Formats: sequence, structure tokens, C-alpha cells
Amino acid sequence: MPKLRNTIINEILQNLKNGDFCVEDFEIKFPDDSSTLASITFVAYPKYCFEISEEHNGFLAVASAMAGNVKKGLQTIEQPGEYKNFEKRNHESIDSCISRISHWLKNIREDLLFSKHSAQGEVDELTENLRKQINENVKNPESFFDEKEKEAIKNKLDELQEKVRELEKRFNFPESETKKVEAAIEKCKNDVNVYPKGVWYKTAGNKVINALKGVLKTKEGREALLEMMKKLLN
Repeated sequence: MPKLRNTIINEILQNLKNGDFCVEDFEIKFPDDSSTLASITFVAYPKYCFEISEEHNGFLAVASAMAGNVKKGLQTIEQPGEYKNFEKRNHESIDSCISRISHWLKNIREDLLFSKHSAQGEVDELTENLRKQINENVKNPESFFDEKEKEAIKNKLDELQEKVRELEKRFNFPESETKKVEAAIEKCKNDVNVYPKGVWYKTAGNKVINALKGVLKTKEGREALLEMMKKLLN
């Protein structure tokens, strides 16, 4: 018989139903002979798992147990966690442990949809394409921009900045990441007065692309923003 009451088991099962996943997506165990109270594994990717366990946490818990109070602390083990692939959290109640399930499911979804490999690969490919276009299309790379060319570039950067603001609302970009992009664009505007054409295009492209890495989460968002970057060369 599982250590957990049926009502608690049912709460855990209900928390696995959130619209993105269903109970059948997981292998769920409720052991009766270990410190683990519940073990949940995402069947499609077993590296994603969640555990609720009883543990003696820290000196006070051990001292309490030695004094005859054998109440144990509760702990969740989450893979993936909020910002690390493996995280442990201490809890004072079973309800607190169960509430972490929704966060864990959200972290799984983000890992699946916004995998670093996929987004980084597309960004790296774009960077390489931009460099190739710069080498092929920028005439007289050692010359400086005249006033008309400076004005045209600054207008294109303004368009890119406006596009970033539009997509921030559309895709819920973190405001902090959007500010990084805008700061990079402003720096590029200033640099156009200083650098030769070839140097400016290469450094400007790198500045903006590096800033965009924080917000290039969806395929549609990447395509929209990266298309604007390409227009800087035209």
C-alpha cells in the first residue's frame, strides 16, 4: 500500500492534467517501502522526472529526530528545474510539494519548445549568412559612410527597434531582454559615425544578434526579427 493517502494521490494525478500533457504521458509510482513518496517520469523523455520524498534536512532535523521527534522534512527533486537541469527544494507541507508539479510541467514544455540546440543553431546559421552577405555586398568596406548613407542606416535601425517592440507585445518577450536589444541598436547608431563600412556591418550584426538570442524563442519570432536584420544589407 502506498504511503500517501488516496486523496493526496488524486491531487497529484489531477495536477498532471494541464492542457499540455495528460496522466498517460507519465510513468507514476507511489512506493510503500522507501523515503520516496511519489515518483513521476515523462515517458517520452525519461530524463524529465519529478520526485517527492521524505528526508531529514539539516542539523535541526537530525537533532529533532535524536530527541525523539521523527517527523521528516519534505523535498522535491525536479528535472528540469527553474534554471538548472536538476534542482532540489525543501518544503514544509505536501501541498507545497504538489504545487511544484505545474512549474515542472511548464519547464518541460519550455525545454521541448525552446530547445537551446534548435534556437542556437538557427541564430548561428543566420550569423554566418550575414557575414557572407556582408563580404559579398558591402562595397568599399574600408570607406566611411556619407551623411545620406548614415541617415538610411539609422532609419533601418529605427524600423528594427519598432519591430522588436511589436514582437515584445506579441510574443511576451521579457522586458529586460528587449532593453538589451534596444541598447545594442542604439550603440550601432552611434558606431555608424565612427567605423568604416566593413567594420560597422560586422560589429553591428554581432551586437544585435547576440542581444536577440535572449528573445529568439519561437520560430515565427526568429523569422520576423531576423528578416529585419537582413534588410540592413539592402
